[in-house]
This record gives sequence, C-alpha cells and structure tokens, in this order.
Amino acid sequence: MRWIVFFFLPFLLAWATTFSLASIFQTQFSINDLVIVGIDVSLQDRISLSIQDWGGLAPTYGVMIGMGYLIVFSIVCLVYVKLKVCQRRLQVLLFSIAGIITISAILVTLQPFLDASLTANVGELSFYTQLLAGLCGGALFGTRHRLQHQPPVN
Repeated sequence: MRWIVFFFLPFLLAWATTFSLASIFQTQFSINDLVIVGIDVSLQDRISLSIQDWGGLAPTYGVMIGMGYLIVFSIVCLVYVKLKVCQRRLQVLLFSIAGIITISAILVTLQPFLDASLTANVGELSFYTQLLAGLCGGALFGTRHRLQHQPPVN
C-alpha cells in the first residue's frame, strides 16, 4: 500500500504534467504555423484543438511517456537506494535529468518507428519545449516521491 503513496501517485502526477505540457506545447506550435501563413485562430479554437490533441496523442505519446517514466524512474530509484543518499536536492536533480532523457529518447525513436515526429514541422524550439515538459515532470516526481529510507519532508 505504501508504494501507491510513495511511487504511484507521484508517478501519475509527473506523467499527467509532462504529457499535458508536451501536448499543449506541440499543439500551440502547430497552430502558430497556421497563424504565420495567415490563418486566423481564435482562443476558443486554440483551447479546443489543445483538448482534441491531448486526447489524440494519449494512446501513443502518452503511453510512451508513461512507459518511459516507469522504466527510467524505477532505475533511478534503484540507483538512489543503492547509493543510500538522502539529499532531496540530488533526488530532484536526478529525476529531472531522467525526465529529460525519457522525452529525448522518445522523440528520437518516434521518427523511425512511426515515420513521424512531434517536432518535424515546428523546429528546434518545439523540441526544447518537449524537453522542458520532461524536466518539469521529472522534477515534480523528484519532489513528491519519497524513498522508504528517507524521513518525511516537513
């Protein structure tokens, strides 16, 4: 039961944050490309498209993020426990880096397997915002996750 509180709930929060930010960033960059060529997109349309993209990307990109986070966060937890380190800042840093690595690995592998890229038409800045989403999710997991040998944070 403790693993639900200490791992699963922080994991779900990190996944939801990462996927939501990544999806919103991607949608807004794509919409911006439409605006650049002269198509008027209202705020209501932006919100509607963001919600639709969130639902459309969940079965692929969302699942990939979830699986990637599960693997990488589990590995970091094991390494962290083996090192017997109890520094919260180091934990947040390690999980932040793990979040960035997860997203970059997903984006690199998306191209050959799906013949698609979330950042193909919108450039480097979109790629970096996807990494920022990974950083946010990893940092959130690092702040919310508590390893069993760590004292509670006040």
